[in-house]
Amino acid sequence: MIGVPLINDSTGRTQMNSTVDLLDEWKVKDEVIGMSFDTTSSNSGIRNGCCSLMEIKLARALLWCACRHHTSELHVKHAWQAIRGDRVVGPEEQLFKKFQADWETIDRDTNDLNLFEWPEKSTELFNQAENVLNWAKVCIEKKTFPREDYRELIELIFVYLGGQLPVRKFFLRRPGAMHHARFMSKSLYLLKMELLSERINFSVEERRQINKMARFIALFFAKYFLRSRIAVFSPLDDLKFIGSMISYREEEPDISSAVLTSIKRHLWYLTEELVVLSIFNEDLSSFTRSMMAQKLFSIPRPTHFEPRKPKFPTIIENDLPFLPHLLGPRSWLLFSFFPGMHDWLQIPPQYWNLITEYRIIRDFCLKLEVVNDAAERGIKIVEDFSHITENEEQFQFLLQCVEDHRKSLSSFNQSVLSKNL
Repeated sequence: MIGVPLINDSTGRTQMNSTVDLLDEWKVKDEVIGMSFDTTSSNSGIRNGCCSLMEIKLARALLWCACRHHTSELHVKHAWQAIRGDRVVGPEEQLFKKFQADWETIDRDTNDLNLFEWPEKSTELFNQAENVLNWAKVCIEKKTFPREDYRELIELIFVYLGGQLPVRKFFLRRPGAMHHARFMSKSLYLLKMELLSERINFSVEERRQINKMARFIALFFAKYFLRSRIAVFSPLDDLKFIGSMISYREEEPDISSAVLTSIKRHLWYLTEELVVLSIFNEDLSSFTRSMMAQKLFSIPRPTHFEPRKPKFPTIIENDLPFLPHLLGPRSWLLFSFFPGMHDWLQIPPQYWNLITEYRIIRDFCLKLEVVNDAAERGIKIVEDFSHITENEEQFQFLLQCVEDHRKSLSSFNQSVLSKNL
């Protein structure tokens, strides 16, 4: 954020030139090995997109790490549009705006909320709900998600599925803003609307739509979204999400078809270049990781990687691929950034943790940025403070002051903020 210059337009070339100028200024241009971006055409276009132009400018292939929060949110958007149809007009959903405006008049008592109706035991849907409920409970107990909006989402899911919070009293927070820096806003709104649906004057059709979306978010989307920032989980999670939507077609064909179409447009982490991240997913079975290592080692290693946009695999719904099948010559691109550090691929996975080279690449992959939340928050800061000064130098100093002040706060809770007045 600091030192970001103002640009006159958002074309791919302008963004590329601005980014390269910054890399030169910071003296890190030779260190760049990947790009995190949202998937607008100005970023990901094959000819004039910023990422394609960046590779040409730097004269080398890079990792294309599409923001998984952006792509995940598109799945919810398309599911909601499939259910609402032409009722979705403009950038703001009127049903959400009305819910926010009526918040103070709604009975928000947390007893007798409208909860998930569990299906019969041993059915696929029952097993899915039980899996999510147990996962959410563990995450809450371990405080896996310290950020307030993430914790709010997982608590809403847990309560909706019938769980009892083990630590603190559950309460419903006022619906927040719908701006782009809050990726989960639709999910938070829809879950609250579902929990309170019997106390709000929704039409029969609106209640049906909200119920369908709440079930989709609770059973399938929330876990997928909340794990999405971990790079090594991404390939397997994408395949599982595709499989779950195929199975969900019998229950909700509209949602399933819309989400599957959305996913197939964003198979970034199933490309040859990034599916290799699964080798470093230590929750994956040793058998699968061993198969991936053997398959990769059997592929001749290219001496040069031509800069190009990654090619998505073809997904056949009744014959989903096994992770090793998605590997190819460009799967070696990741290892090209770690010369001579791949011999461990020839030994069984149970010994990998003993090898320094493996641990170095694994730790890199675990820290690999596959979301660009920081950029979204940076944009929000610029929007909030851009009216204060027209002097570019003073504006940059202002942004640094704001950033420094926010780092001094442990959270944005009222109790913390009151102590820092």
